[in-house]
Amino acid sequence: MGFSRELHLAVHIQERMTTPSGQLGFFMVHLPEGTGAKCPCLAFALRLIERGQLEIATGGWVMTDEASAHYFGMIDQLLEGHQWLEKNLGVKPVTGWAVDPFGHSSTMAYILKRSGFSNMLIQRVHYSVKKHFSIHKTLEFFWRQNWDEGSSTDILCHMMPFYSYDVPHTCGPDPKICCQFDFKRLPGGRISCPWRVPPEAIHDGNVQHRAAEIIYSFALASVKKFSKMEVFPSSENYKMLTEARRNLGLFQHHDAITGTGKDWVVVDYGTRSLVVYNPTEQERTAVVTVYVDSPKVKVATLLGQPVMGQISAVWEETATISAEAYQVSFVTQLPALGLKVYQLAQGTDVNVLLADYNLYKMGEAIPVNSNSAFKVNVMQSNPMNYIIENSHLKIWCSGSSGLMEKIRLKETGKELNVKVEFVWYGTTSNRDKSGAYLFLPDGEAKPYSSSGSPIITVTTGAVFSEVTSTYHHFTHTVRVYNIQGVEGQSVEMCNTVDIRGEFNREIAMRITSDVNSNDRFFTDLNGFQIQPRRTLGTLPLQANFYPLTTMAYIQDEQVRLTLHSAQSLGVASLRSGQLEVIMDRRLMQDDNRGLGQGVQDNKVTANLFRLLLEERVRLDKTENSKPTSFPSLLSHMSSLYLNHPVIPMAVSHDFSTSHLLPAFSPLTSSMPCDVHVVNLRTIQSNIAIERLFNELKVQRFVPASLSLMYTASEGMNSSSIQLEPMEISTFRIQLT
Repeated sequence: MGFSRELHLAVHIQERMTTPSGQLGFFMVHLPEGTGAKCPCLAFALRLIERGQLEIATGGWVMTDEASAHYFGMIDQLLEGHQWLEKNLGVKPVTGWAVDPFGHSSTMAYILKRSGFSNMLIQRVHYSVKKHFSIHKTLEFFWRQNWDEGSSTDILCHMMPFYSYDVPHTCGPDPKICCQFDFKRLPGGRISCPWRVPPEAIHDGNVQHRAAEIIYSFALASVKKFSKMEVFPSSENYKMLTEARRNLGLFQHHDAITGTGKDWVVVDYGTRSLVVYNPTEQERTAVVTVYVDSPKVKVATLLGQPVMGQISAVWEETATISAEAYQVSFVTQLPALGLKVYQLAQGTDVNVLLADYNLYKMGEAIPVNSNSAFKVNVMQSNPMNYIIENSHLKIWCSGSSGLMEKIRLKETGKELNVKVEFVWYGTTSNRDKSGAYLFLPDGEAKPYSSSGSPIITVTTGAVFSEVTSTYHHFTHTVRVYNIQGVEGQSVEMCNTVDIRGEFNREIAMRITSDVNSNDRFFTDLNGFQIQPRRTLGTLPLQANFYPLTTMAYIQDEQVRLTLHSAQSLGVASLRSGQLEVIMDRRLMQDDNRGLGQGVQDNKVTANLFRLLLEERVRLDKTENSKPTSFPSLLSHMSSLYLNHPVIPMAVSHDFSTSHLLPAFSPLTSSMPCDVHVVNLRTIQSNIAIERLFNELKVQRFVPASLSLMYTASEGMNSSSIQLEPMEISTFRIQLT
């Protein structure tokens, strides 16, 4: 509910009435620019809060999504809201309020608990789950994290029992009765009750009949449950209640629910400096790619040391190489959370090599508009397989489709058939069809087919090698990096999808392997924890899809196959050994869930993944019975690097390089790989904090709640911290 409407409503309601609120981002929209603590709006809001007429619930900047959001964003928006409340109103919310997110995550329960909340409320849960909780009288429960063997993460949670949080679905089990207390639906208004029983006004003196009406509706529901209707005088009582309704006083109800590619820039130069930032807290070997305007490029550190690099073509179309833009990729070694400066200059260098290209199209000649800088071989017959490899991996791709078929781990010789394919989903022919909120397919997916064979481009280079398959609706690239370290041990996959011309279709990428996973697979929750899943054949196909924020994996006794994702998507494992992710959706109709339109604003969409194959060396026989699972350290780092790529920044022409340091290392050493700095904001195992900073000294170091609402006493000041597994901790640090 928007703040401006709430404050307006609060002027007219009796002092004993309260309205909840929680999205500060909407509140700020209605405040004058540059609003300070003396703003009349804030003073009025504070009076309402002090009188108990306005309650701030959750207090985040928004009511965050809980399915596809990453925990970084979930925490950040909560911290932003709580900091604003502390500064402007001095309010500390104690109750979580989530009525709009489509589904709820235990990650949010954890975040609220660690932020100092004592209870929370949730609404959008499947009706069958609500029914189960209601039957067992567990609509109020303590929500505990799966890994918590004690009760430190417990938070009291109330699940709203009915379909919605609007008036017809909140006062009792019968919405047609509850609707009669939604006075905005009185005759003469624009909104009516859809159950053909219109609300009628009642005099102020008979307000007590409201309680009788509510009790009656619960009693009637109970009688129906136990099949005792013949002994319950429902008709006679209902007539009396109808008469009482005509005497109910009028209150005006206000409802204000707020509704529900990457451009590249060519680096032009004589000589340009490039600052590269490592956003992770470990020293890191990575590949940096920027666009330049010449194929003749030298790359060096600021001190003049040459750097190995690769010049690649920029393909404007499938067989057209740009004459104006080129990619230069080079390997960098970056300090933890640090910066390093490189120089790009025109000229040739034996350390920077041009990539080679082979183009294939079954039985057809390809007219290539080739740039003379590159060697491009056009082949009219396809081999059995295309092979790309580095020191860690060997990848086989199909000679006819260009899509991956097999992976080998060179260190152990382990091979696994891993077949990538694409499939289409349609939508059901029933009245209810797929839309922005609903996925209602017309059965199992159908294999993708194209009228012609794809154009397959094989790139071989010093820094990376790749196979790109271009189809009518998508371009799929499989790449391996020729570097040591984390990013050389997984396969990068990129899909560029364009289904703007389709009608009620959804395209998915399916990975089929030899992994004997049966009906079990694993997905992350908000990038924070892993949740074991089971595919249930008794449920509709769509019920077996789950949110994928950062990773999903399948495993058997020998191997684990993990799909890391740089974006949130839907994932399923509909067969043993399979993982399937929805790439894009184009749907022509509204699904009657509030958006009011279909999904027709499609753009060309890029999705980036890493596929990691690992052998399992220590098998836990009891794992299948546990409610928890965890990624390996390599998998954790692969996800971290994928979602926190290095950031190149071109230095302005008019900035003198004499003002630049060759490198900057804020930490004296890398942090352990199982520790992650979620954020370091300027605001307001044991780690020796003082040793992390070269020239800064820690003057004050105080533990705080997750969103900084509560801070430990001054006596808690410490120079070292103890981090427990799976815990996120917040500290106020003062540096001098």
